[in-house]
Amino acid sequence: MRLSSTINVKAEKTYLPLPDPLPIRPYTVAPYGCVTPPGSKSITNRALILAALSPGTTTIENALFSRDTEIMVTALQQLGIRVAPDRPAGRITVSGCGGDLPIREARFNVGNAGTAARFFTALLSLKAGGSYHLDGDPAMRRRPMKGLLDALVTLGAEVEYEGAPGFFPFHLRTAGLHGGSVSVDASASSQMLSALLLVAPFAQGRLEIQLQGKTVSQPFVSMTLGLLKRWGWAPETLQGRGNVFGGAPPPEPPFAELWVEPDATAASYFMILPRVVSGAVTVRGLGAIALQGDIRFAEVLERLGVKRRRQGDDLAFSYNQSLHETGDQPMLQENLKDISDTFLTLAAIAPLLPAPTQIEGIGHTRRQETDRINAVATELRKLGQEVRCEEDAIEIRPDLPALRRAAHSGVTISTYDDHRIAMSFAILGCADLRGNGQPWLFLQSPENCRKTYPGFFHDLQELRFRVIAIDGGAASGKSTTAKALAKALHLLHVDTGSFYRAVTLLLLRYRLRADEPSEVEEFLEGFQATSEILERSVQLILVRRPYSRAELRAANVNEEVSSFAALPEVRRFLLRYQRSLVFLAREKGYAGLIMEGRDIGSVIFPDADFKFFLEADETTRFDRRAGEGQEDAITLRDQMDATRKTAPMVCPRDAIRIDTSKLSIAEVVESIRSSIAGRAQ
Repeated sequence: MRLSSTINVKAEKTYLPLPDPLPIRPYTVAPYGCVTPPGSKSITNRALILAALSPGTTTIENALFSRDTEIMVTALQQLGIRVAPDRPAGRITVSGCGGDLPIREARFNVGNAGTAARFFTALLSLKAGGSYHLDGDPAMRRRPMKGLLDALVTLGAEVEYEGAPGFFPFHLRTAGLHGGSVSVDASASSQMLSALLLVAPFAQGRLEIQLQGKTVSQPFVSMTLGLLKRWGWAPETLQGRGNVFGGAPPPEPPFAELWVEPDATAASYFMILPRVVSGAVTVRGLGAIALQGDIRFAEVLERLGVKRRRQGDDLAFSYNQSLHETGDQPMLQENLKDISDTFLTLAAIAPLLPAPTQIEGIGHTRRQETDRINAVATELRKLGQEVRCEEDAIEIRPDLPALRRAAHSGVTISTYDDHRIAMSFAILGCADLRGNGQPWLFLQSPENCRKTYPGFFHDLQELRFRVIAIDGGAASGKSTTAKALAKALHLLHVDTGSFYRAVTLLLLRYRLRADEPSEVEEFLEGFQATSEILERSVQLILVRRPYSRAELRAANVNEEVSSFAALPEVRRFLLRYQRSLVFLAREKGYAGLIMEGRDIGSVIFPDADFKFFLEADETTRFDRRAGEGQEDAITLRDQMDATRKTAPMVCPRDAIRIDTSKLSIAEVVESIRSSIAGRAQ
């Protein structure tokens, strides 16, 4: 295989459009890195409502910018609220209206954003004499609104349905939120109750909110009450199931800035990732969560053998399959009613578990972005799994041989325009079921993840990507070892020695000399380095084509390469190009980059994820060169490389030294792989 590419270095990360379907590349190296999930969608949209109602100005830090929150921001702006988003800084500044909504008549579209649909509709009810038309996406038109709208009608609003009763679209006429007593049915969604709680401080009189039936996702209601308390607007709590608001104008909040916690539901995908690919993942900021119930998913993971370790405000999750029981295990039974957004995270990877998984308390998820129980069951059956569904539960009986057969053929997963289905199955796709690092799971409509986590696939790739530096003297085994590792771990291989040989050959053909550095520099300024990839190894192109191995190993090149490589002018010419190959590796979908040379871990990639320094005794190295038909003066070359002023060959202090004198290439490769795996535990 030969691929061509011109390097394009990007100064900042961007979330480029994704192919559809999107191939999920499995992990070939266990992760051990960090990930920073975005701010919580649930907190961001609640905070936007409360900030809009405040009498002063509120700055929301670490706010989530996603499809759902952008819908809320746009709706508030249409309503006349001053909302100033600063997306690069992750900050939203809101100048509140003190409960007096500026716009009396308008049309709004809430897309498929459940929090915006419920919270914003309740917000509109505060306006006396308001007339508003509201609609959403086709999927939103199937999501329940009846519990909230019935409560608003009780408190003075009028609703005229323009489609099926209890659903979008509808015309809302408002008269201000009357006081009194109202019963809210939150059995379909806790957002019904949260919506009313958010606006209740601005009711025209004393308001008593009673709960009818059983609410789902109770922790989200607790989140709402927690935010109201921070604003200084906490209600009285009835001994039964209800809250009472006094009817007096709420005070100005005791703060002007709110920090949004990392999204615990978004973090769940990376929390469970080590159970799929081993290794360890640290989720930044997760230890500081105080408002989100979904952090309890970590307790479920403990029952799957995933260890949790606190590191300041961060939480590290790790899994070592060799230490975990693999014999007969009982069925995993979990009631996820209160943290139902994480049920898909668990269900999607259930085919990899050693025993059946039963998840209960999730009937209300049939009325979310899609019928999530039916959707996940349909996709798991594509993978050869036995799935039994009830109205409120799902049971998955894993069949690993069937899963491997499906992976061998390749499977395209439908995501039903549901971001959580896409992210959950993406984690399953990280398992290297083919054993060769090649994608076997393909996701339709991956862009729907922008609803809550625009950078999800970027973060998944960054956690997967590894830079491995291998340094050492001539004939120490660098090239053969690096090529073997590149094949085993699906890495892009870079032999920088061939680059210096290519530049040396070019300079010699134009009769330039190492003792004329200014002429060398002037000459090289006229060349643009480009690349080809041949059998996962980068070939440097300087003059229309890469040089052959015979050309690069010619006697005159052997004699002069160390002299030219010692020139700062030559090293500067290659430095930026060598570093840019990280972008090439990412662009071509490799799991990482393995670069070999004499200054990789010390100069080119001083922050490489892994550094190794190979060495061997002189006799062994001489014999290796002779076996290749080469006659390098390897001792002299090493001496020149180690004593040059610019980027001398040294063993980086944090590199792992390996003496290859008495080791086969397979043994050296296994030693390096063991070191990488050990770091990930």
